[in-house]
Amino acid sequence: MLFRSQPTVAADGSPPKTNTVFGSLTTVPYRLSYLSTILQSFETHERRFFVDGAVVAGMQLLSFEVYVDQTTTESDEQRQLAQKHPWARLNVKSEPRAFGQGHSLNLALAALRASGATFWLKWEDAWNPQRPFVAVAARLLGRHSPAHFRNDAGRPIVDVNLAAVHFSMMRAQRHREGTPRPTLLDGESPTLRPGESQRGGMQGDVGFWRLTNASMQPAIAARCADLRERHFEMRDQGEALEDYWPNWSLRPGISRATLVLEVGNFSTKPILWPYWFETIFACHYFLKHPETVDGFVILDEEDYTLRLSNDSLPGHAEHTYREHGDGSPIDAAECANWCEQIPSYACVEQRCRGCSQCDASAKASTKASTKASAKAFAT
Repeated sequence: MLFRSQPTVAADGSPPKTNTVFGSLTTVPYRLSYLSTILQSFETHERRFFVDGAVVAGMQLLSFEVYVDQTTTESDEQRQLAQKHPWARLNVKSEPRAFGQGHSLNLALAALRASGATFWLKWEDAWNPQRPFVAVAARLLGRHSPAHFRNDAGRPIVDVNLAAVHFSMMRAQRHREGTPRPTLLDGESPTLRPGESQRGGMQGDVGFWRLTNASMQPAIAARCADLRERHFEMRDQGEALEDYWPNWSLRPGISRATLVLEVGNFSTKPILWPYWFETIFACHYFLKHPETVDGFVILDEEDYTLRLSNDSLPGHAEHTYREHGDGSPIDAAECANWCEQIPSYACVEQRCRGCSQCDASAKASTKASTKASAKAFAT
């Protein structure tokens, strides 16, 4: 893996004040058209950062790795993308057993650790950038004093979420209630460097919202303890996800690398797909760094990214562990040991192929529920 060289001396002879960034993007072969769109948008909105390797708002990209799941073979389309966007390195999986989103994220974590970067720019193939975002995130991540903010205590920010789809209702509710918007003041904009302009988030006030606050530490700890018992995300579909932070989202964002790396790897257990593995990682993060509970923020504006619709092939699961690349089911031993530990309806939601015990339990539960409903109706 190649990393860009880092500057050793600033123009005035002093040590440079540059934070290095490692970037990663996870995708699947069926979404390569989306990948092409996203890479081109990176070049359109943040060309100096991605293509030129320039320092933007004190941040410099070391490398950008794309992890293509569900394949061990590099296609012609992938090779063409690699030639068109040489700053983005495309990686396929070494073997079918390495398939799955958790595996892809663990590859990214390993590369992040090897890079020595200060920040992790994490991206997923459903999000197309619509405007410059590096400078805005850099400014929020670099300021830790109340004097720099309005309507905010100025606690250190450790993660800037650039999509925040789960929290849009929370943001809208605060607007309706007239809650004063936390703001990073324009006076704390970074000094412009050669090639930088006042556009692209380099200057101006930055509005944002903290996902939660320090007073919610006990509630979050209780939720994480509850998850260890239940092994699934929500009690029912009506629950608001923002009420149950943390959830380590696949949504694009920039995080402090050291805090993430101290947590360890994502679980690759098949039964934890599609998002339980993220929530469990988030709980591990919180238990490791409870002081950062109020350090996750979303931007007040919603137009930094555009969510792309699903163009995957019918019948193919994405970022999943339900089957190997050749279409054969997951070995029963890979998830059968989880069947005794989770409710039967979680088995239904997971549809973990190869887990016959789980399937049988789900069918029995459904049959019993149907009989009980019929009996209640008859009486």
